[in-house]
Amino acid sequence: MNKISHILIFFLFVFLCEKDKVVAQVAHSASYISNFHAGVRHKLNGELAQAISKFTTCLNEDPIDDAVHYALSQIYSGKDELQLALIHTKEALKIDPSNLHYKIELANVYSKTGDYKKAALLLEDLIKKDIQNFEFYEQAADNWVKAKNIKKAISVLNKLEINIGSDPQILLQKASLYLQIKDNKTALSLLVLANKKFPREPSILSALVDYYLGFGSYSEVVSVLKELLEVDTFNGFGLMLLGEIQIDNGEINEGLANLKKALKADGLNIDQRMDILIRLQKEKNISTVEITELVNFIAITYPKEAKVHALKGDHYYKLSQPIIAIESYKKAVNCDPNLYQIWTEIISLEYENEQWDSLFVDSEKSLAYFPTQPLVYFFCGVAANKLASFDNAIERLNTGLDFIVNDVSLEAEINSQLGISYFGLKQKDLGCQKFEKALQLAPRNNTMVQTFSIQLARNQIDFPKANKLVDNLLLLDSGDTKSLIVKGRVLFYEKKYSEALDFLLRALKLLENDAVINEYLGDTYYFLGDISKANDFWLNAKLLGSKNKYLEQKIKTKTYHEVLY
Repeated sequence: MNKISHILIFFLFVFLCEKDKVVAQVAHSASYISNFHAGVRHKLNGELAQAISKFTTCLNEDPIDDAVHYALSQIYSGKDELQLALIHTKEALKIDPSNLHYKIELANVYSKTGDYKKAALLLEDLIKKDIQNFEFYEQAADNWVKAKNIKKAISVLNKLEINIGSDPQILLQKASLYLQIKDNKTALSLLVLANKKFPREPSILSALVDYYLGFGSYSEVVSVLKELLEVDTFNGFGLMLLGEIQIDNGEINEGLANLKKALKADGLNIDQRMDILIRLQKEKNISTVEITELVNFIAITYPKEAKVHALKGDHYYKLSQPIIAIESYKKAVNCDPNLYQIWTEIISLEYENEQWDSLFVDSEKSLAYFPTQPLVYFFCGVAANKLASFDNAIERLNTGLDFIVNDVSLEAEINSQLGISYFGLKQKDLGCQKFEKALQLAPRNNTMVQTFSIQLARNQIDFPKANKLVDNLLLLDSGDTKSLIVKGRVLFYEKKYSEALDFLLRALKLLENDAVINEYLGDTYYFLGDISKANDFWLNAKLLGSKNKYLEQKIKTKTYHEVLY
């Protein structure tokens, strides 16, 4: 073989094995060299079957070529064909017993096949050749642990300390191993020694905390935790643990202070932070302002986590701040739209706050993810009715009816809304039919009775029936404010303005700061000819937050317009 061929084989082999190796210069045929080179190329290209074929051809010519055996061992090891890898690694080492790379590979294969003892012994032999190689000690100890010979693993680590020097991690590893064999006294002594040798080392202090915690030595836990937190001020887990122990020991203020710090500190995951926040929310000694600040902090910290925004929404809902609650819930469904409960929170709050445009849009969005939920169709229908989009309302409400299963109350509500839709389209007969159906399903639903009464009167259909419906409610409760308002409005549509005024004034005594009552009184005074009083009540209604779209026009022109919400 010429010199150039030897050099080429050498560099190809170094690249193949990723470590320096010397290829024995044995006279090989041109065919052998060609197959070897091809095997190297196939291996580098990931064409393992072809590589194996070429290297096997080489072995047929020269079965004692350690380089080829080693190449095959690496291929088979990579394919998890470990028995074949073991055969070829042993052959390579048998041919060249002094080759450290082969010994390392053999140890790796032994470890992969579960022969941990052989792997550990081989690595201990390697340590003798290179006592400064930290990885050999680590791997040897690890294999002894897997071989369930903890004392041998400790012995290896002792040698590591002697040959390389003491190190915090070695001491911690040894302490951990002594704990595994239930030698707790030695484990503790090692941890204490480590703390003396390497004072204020966070990993050692953390290990001491774990040790004392495991054995219920809470006074020692607190002492070491305080030392740890002097070194690692923003250790979230340490602050959380100290806070919980202090609260359990009756040191409430100190504990709560540490939990608040923990929530903002390093090292905690989202669930741990949320657990702290939920716990703090239940504490009486924490102000609403502090909780709000922490809620906002966690929402900013995890902007893509739906559960965080949902928690923020719940917080602001409890604070009676529905606008911020809705905004937070919307961020939650933006993160994860498959949260039906959060969608219902959004549309329920929009319904309660009469945000009809938003309610229609958001209920439509919700239906894209939950197309079989009748409650969402109901809310969508309500919004469409409020926006005078009666055809859309009828379509959505009828679809909702198709999905109802054993929910008489919701079925009644949907029929009531269908009644409003048909009245809006001047299809009065259908409107009456739907209301009759609703009252048949829920005869004690006062709101539906009141709504039907108003529709009958407003559409000039059946004043006797409208009056009878509301009179029956007043017989049951003569002081019911809503029924008094409805009675007054029915009489207003009947043009019995003086009688209407009496009922509305009775309602006003019960509920002075109500925009609807004030506006209806203004309407009534207008038709009684007292324009000044009418305008005063309309102005009151405006100040009280009336959402009637025509109220401003009534005030400016001092002229009546039908109510439109």
